[in-house]
Amino acid sequence: MPTFRSVKRGLTIVLLVLFLLNVLGYYGVFMGLQFVNQKEMRALFDDDNFLPEELKGTVFYYPGSNAREEDIRKKLAGMWKEIYKYDK
Repeated sequence: MPTFRSVKRGLTIVLLVLFLLNVLGYYGVFMGLQFVNQKEMRALFDDDNFLPEELKGTVFYYPGSNAREEDIRKKLAGMWKEIYKYDK
């Protein structure tokens, strides 16, 4: 019968391996999923607009005038080209 110490040691090793895989970018190790980079995520972006007719075209976020929000404005303008007008 395994002792508590050997079970604890084995569990610690398994958790360390999972932690290292997580640090290296492999998420969902048991399902074989790998981290998706930003370019792949942008390719998966769906620009369909499923809002009700009375809300279509309504802008819910207006980026401010600081440098970080200007970057956000550029990203939003690239993603929502024809639907929302984020260009200045």
